[in-house]
Amino acid sequence: MTAEHSGTRVWPWPGNVSIRQMSLEHEGIGSDAAMPMKVEVDFEGLGGAPSFGALVEVREGQPELVQWCFRAPEGTRGLRSADFRAINVSAVLERVAETVGVRYEPVADGVWEILGDDEAAARAAIAARRARRRSGTRPSLDDVARVYREGLSTGKPTLAVASSFQIAHRTAALWVQRAREAGKLGPARPGRAGED
Repeated sequence: MTAEHSGTRVWPWPGNVSIRQMSLEHEGIGSDAAMPMKVEVDFEGLGGAPSFGALVEVREGQPELVQWCFRAPEGTRGLRSADFRAINVSAVLERVAETVGVRYEPVADGVWEILGDDEAAARAAIAARRARRRSGTRPSLDDVARVYREGLSTGKPTLAVASSFQIAHRTAALWVQRAREAGKLGPARPGRAGED
């Protein structure tokens, strides 16, 4: 498949792309679509542009990018910051789902009939990703403060918040800051975990 640099910008620059399923097992994405549990993407940049490889897995009912590797083949320019910024992860995941996804309909308990492999799989993937982002409910600031205090024994209370709520460390730090601002935690001690 040739990747054209178009207005929709799925692929960051012109090149040849191959999308291969690495697993025969399929997992549902959305209510009426499925795709292989593991898919490999190989992109060969043209005209001296970088190449890359990616691994996509279906996790909790949605395609997720789990690995990305840039390559600057010999005789081409090296990698640049702009190369990294040019990647639209959502667009790549949608194209992968569109390419290898299938629509299905349940016909009996645990039995499905495959209806086709069209853009419905991509739409299901998009809907699943958006639903997951929206469904994440934030814990109360009281819960953040409680987990933070419990994590003081480890010396890394913000990491305890991140782990407990399955969020990035940066997001956990923001939640801890909000808990402090709301009076749920005491003021920070400069240079040390805890509160005054």
